[in-house]
Amino acid sequence: MKQKVRKTVSVTLVLLLISVLFAACGKTDTDTPTVPSSGGELPSAPTTAAQDDGKVFKNRVTIQIPVYDRGVEGQAPVDDNYWTRWIQSEFGDKNNITVEYVAIPRADEVNKFNMLLAAGDAPDIIFHYDFPAAVAYYDAGAIQKIDIDMLKQYAPTYYQKNVDLDMLKYGVLDNEQYFIFASRPTAYNWLTMIRQ
Repeated sequence: MKQKVRKTVSVTLVLLLISVLFAACGKTDTDTPTVPSSGGELPSAPTTAAQDDGKVFKNRVTIQIPVYDRGVEGQAPVDDNYWTRWIQSEFGDKNNITVEYVAIPRADEVNKFNMLLAAGDAPDIIFHYDFPAAVAYYDAGAIQKIDIDMLKQYAPTYYQKNVDLDMLKYGVLDNEQYFIFASRPTAYNWLTMIRQ
């Protein structure tokens, strides 16, 4: 069961990384801002066809994603373990991307995200289970809209699953797509039984 959960989490992470990454939420190692100071449009991501070496980006790009730290004693650090290294080798290195992880205490994630956002140090991708808090981040101007055409192009299976499950509409604010959701299998954690 744990293996299946780990695999599901890994696949979900990779899919979300790919979809949000190509929505121009990356930073280059040269600390060049991704949004021009003139307020112009974001630069589009290069296509794989334009690269001779098969990598998505010509220059190395760094993205930061949060990882929930549940404080389990005896476990490897959440920001440096088998799975984080696997994502780097199987996704990051193959696409010229450095994936950095930001440990977020699971019991206090809303406060931690608020502090990171206020300090300008928030990760590029935010996984959140608290929709009202995510909408508050949008209200504060901390969330970038998602380019659905790029999602269709770079994550067609993930996009189609969201369409089939009619989930995209839940991520729309002010007629723009700002959130995408992960589908989850139904997992019952208790059962009601009736004795004879």
